[in-house]
Amino acid sequence: MTESRAAGGFCQVAATLSPAGVAQRAAIRRHLLTLVRRRRAVHRSVQAMTVVTALLLLAVVLRGPFVAGTLPSSHQPAPAAEPPFPVAVAIVRDDPTVMSRALLEDGELLALLHGAGRDAGLLRTGGRALVTAAVVDDWHSSAP
Repeated sequence: MTESRAAGGFCQVAATLSPAGVAQRAAIRRHLLTLVRRRRAVHRSVQAMTVVTALLLLAVVLRGPFVAGTLPSSHQPAPAAEPPFPVAVAIVRDDPTVMSRALLEDGELLALLHGAGRDAGLLRTGGRALVTAAVVDDWHSSAP
C-alpha cells in the first residue's frame, strides 16, 4: 500500500479490495449518501416551515384584529359619559381694546399691591419700571 495526499488534505490509501470489500464500500457509500440527502431534506423543510410560520404570524399580528371587521374589545371606544357639571360653550373674539384696559397707572399698581399686602415702591430707570420689593411668590411656593 502507498499513501498520497489528495487536494483536500485527506490521506488516501491506494489498495486493491476484494470483491466483497468493493461491495461493502459501495453499500456504505449508498447508506451515507441516503443519510446526507435525508438530512438536507429535513433541513430545507425546517427552513421552509420557519419562513411560512413567520409570515403567518406577521399576517395575524398585522391583520388579525381587522379580519372580523371589528376592533378587539380593548380598543373599543368607551361609551360617552354624562359630564358631572353643565357644559357651556362661548365664542371668544379678538378685542383690540384689551391692552388699553390692562395697562395700569403707577398709582393704581401701588394701590393694588398695598391691597394685596405687598407694599412696594416703584423705580423708573432707562425706560423701565421696577418694583422695589419681591411682590410675587416663587413658582413652587403657595403661601404669600
